[in-house]
Amino acid sequence: MSWPGEFSRRITNMFGRERYDRELNEEMQLHKELREREQREAGANQDDARYTTQQRFGNDLKLREESRDMSGWGWVQNLVQDVRFGTRMLRKNLGFTAVAILTLALGIGANTAIFSVVHAVLFSSLPYRQPERLVKVWGRLTGEGIPRNWFSDPEWFELVDRNHAFDQVAAYYANKGANVGNEDAAPQRITRGGSTASLFPLLGVQPILGRTYSAEEDQPGHNQVAVISYALWRSLYSGDPNVVGKPIRLNNRPYTVIGVLPEGFDFAGDNQVWTPLALDRTHPNSRGAHGWDVIGRLKPGVNLAQTSTDMDIFAQQLARENPASYGPTEGWGVFVVPLREELVGQIRPALLILMAAVGIVLLIACTNITNLLLARSSAREKEMAIRASLGAGRWRTIRQLLTESLLLSLIGSAVGLALGAWALLAIRGLHIAVLPTVGKISLDSNVLLFTLGIALFTGILFGLAPALHVSSPRLHDTLKEGGRGGSGGPGGQRLRSALVVSEIAFSLLLVIAAGLTIRSFYQLLRVDPGFRTDHILTMRMNLPSITYPTLPAVSQFYQTVLDRIRVIPGVETAGAISELPMGNSYSSGSAFVEDSTAPMLQQIAATPYGYLETDQRFITPGYFETMKTPLISGRVFSTVDTATSPLVAIVDSEFAADIWPGQDPLQKHIAIQTGTDPNKPKPVWCTVVGVVGHVHNNSLDVAGRVQAYFPQTQDPFRVS
Repeated sequence: MSWPGEFSRRITNMFGRERYDRELNEEMQLHKELREREQREAGANQDDARYTTQQRFGNDLKLREESRDMSGWGWVQNLVQDVRFGTRMLRKNLGFTAVAILTLALGIGANTAIFSVVHAVLFSSLPYRQPERLVKVWGRLTGEGIPRNWFSDPEWFELVDRNHAFDQVAAYYANKGANVGNEDAAPQRITRGGSTASLFPLLGVQPILGRTYSAEEDQPGHNQVAVISYALWRSLYSGDPNVVGKPIRLNNRPYTVIGVLPEGFDFAGDNQVWTPLALDRTHPNSRGAHGWDVIGRLKPGVNLAQTSTDMDIFAQQLARENPASYGPTEGWGVFVVPLREELVGQIRPALLILMAAVGIVLLIACTNITNLLLARSSAREKEMAIRASLGAGRWRTIRQLLTESLLLSLIGSAVGLALGAWALLAIRGLHIAVLPTVGKISLDSNVLLFTLGIALFTGILFGLAPALHVSSPRLHDTLKEGGRGGSGGPGGQRLRSALVVSEIAFSLLLVIAAGLTIRSFYQLLRVDPGFRTDHILTMRMNLPSITYPTLPAVSQFYQTVLDRIRVIPGVETAGAISELPMGNSYSSGSAFVEDSTAPMLQQIAATPYGYLETDQRFITPGYFETMKTPLISGRVFSTVDTATSPLVAIVDSEFAADIWPGQDPLQKHIAIQTGTDPNKPKPVWCTVVGVVGHVHNNSLDVAGRVQAYFPQTQDPFRVS
């Protein structure tokens, strides 16, 4: 028979089941009758002929199944039969079914949610052109305790001119606050970024409307253009397709919208507006004013080792040409980090540990269900023994029991998928600084395939041991044990005991891990951050320089706001600071010190003073009292510290102990302004009037740098 005819016959047999069974029974009956006639013609009586024929043909049910298998589609029919029978058995034991499905759903749901995060954060390709060639470029001053440092204007221009490893480089800043508005909307606070014109071509990002800014627009005086995010386009301009060319005001300065970035673009955070940096090559900021992040695209064929060598040569050249800025004790250098490693390097261990933890939870769930199935199978051993005595093979019995287990796991996976989707709603609420690419996390096809794989794996895992145990060929013993209401015999007891031991072992792993985590958390709780967080409310403000162009105008604004806040019922104290502790923002710089020979100070030749890197903050009166930061000696700032009064400063206890050990730090002098010539510094001295407790500005587990505070009303950068 040709293959089309054979295929047609098999399709007909599969869907015409009743007709096929009827024809098969008729054919089997005909063969039996012919065999009996032959026996009677050979001299056998009717009973002997029937017995001999039946013995020759064997079990009718088994013969029918073998015949169906030979038809080519018997496995489909058997599968449908197994599914139907398995569904009836699950419906017959609703309590067991509900417990098993809920247990599986919790384990599979947790694995689905965490795998969605791991896949999006660790395994998915970054949404940029050839992301494997992208690197983050960092400076470092290890001698000053700065393992990673941003670039200053001169360093940036020199990197552009002298590197041999990069096809493109771009400088940028991100996540700065700004007030935005247009002619039709009230001002609102957003986050903004600024970059050189090379950033978007480097990333390979094309706007959905308009264009990005050009090199000509990335120049001083020509930079009043803006590229906005998809979200801001939808919220501020209601998705207007003619938004290009419309005005937008940033910090009360006029800009023109020239493009809209694609939905989901979240490079360097959730920045809603990007504007040109417009760095001035002819009048750059000082070499010590570090503030720019730098990203580079490697040239084709250039690897990380070659790039690192190129950056070492570049750093050595700068050190030779600028010895006052990069002294031999400062540990100056430049290094690169692959962009993916930069984004996920710190969170990768936590995610992998979390994935392992939910994997162990799933194994515990499987062990629980295996025990439930073993206990349930004890009541079915007699049923299976009778099946075997009627001719059902061991594989047939195992297949039936595995089908029931897979039904359980598939239903549990469906419920777990719903739980995982619900959990992802909470995970997506995390800030992108906590979880990179958080906007890309979803239940995509890879996650669905992972969930299906888990369903099949768990179904076989918790169903195989009970299936093998129940289908064991112990017909006589099983019938006797089952008749006495036994619990599966010694073999079943040993298997259940082994499962209990493994379950305890898995649980112990989780308990130990949880204990270590709780211990670490407890140790963090014992850390004194240097301030109180209870009964504290914070807010952020950005004052547009075009509206408040002078320091007195800014000081008057803050004074007015704080005076109004202090008279609100329930408010005890109020204050302001340039950068909140642990606010994911940083402000640091060099502080020169008079009258100290402390070994951590960097010395400048032919000068009687040294300097060190410090966290620097500008505050108003009332800030320390509001944050409950303890005053150790001296005084805090007050209304007597005005723009015309002598410059003053407050240092923290670590600063005082490191720089003036065993001395009274009050009336000592520090400076953060040294003029424009790094080879001939002229410090603008501030008198230390107080010492406060050390504050953890970055995180609880890192003490951070020493700290210096200055009154918001004074300008320690002024030239005396």
